[in-house]
Amino acid sequence: MIGTNSPPPLLLKMPLELREVTTDARFDEIIPLLWLSYETPFNGFLILFCPVLGDGPGARAEAIQQSKVRFIQWHHADPSSRWLEVVDTETEKVCSCTAI
Repeated sequence: MIGTNSPPPLLLKMPLELREVTTDARFDEIIPLLWLSYETPFNGFLILFCPVLGDGPGARAEAIQQSKVRFIQWHHADPSSRWLEVVDTETEKVCSCTAI
C-alpha cells in the first residue's frame, strides 16, 4: 500500500505501435531480436530450424543471416503468413514481433 508520504509510482512512457511487417527489410531487425529472445533464457527450439554451423567468431552472425533468408522465403511461400511487430514510435526500434 502506498502511503501519503510515498513518492508517486514510476511511470514509463514508451509509445508503442502494432504494425504489420510489409517489407523484407524489416526482417533485418526482427530476426536478430528473435534470436535474442530464444537465447536469453536459452530455448533450443530455434536451433532445430536455424542451426549455428561452425564455432568460429562469425558463425552466429552467419547463422542469423541464413535464418533471415530462410524466414523470408517461408513467409513468401505461405500466402497466409503474417508477421506483426511492436515498434517504439520515438526510436522506430522493434520491441517485439510474432508470426501469425
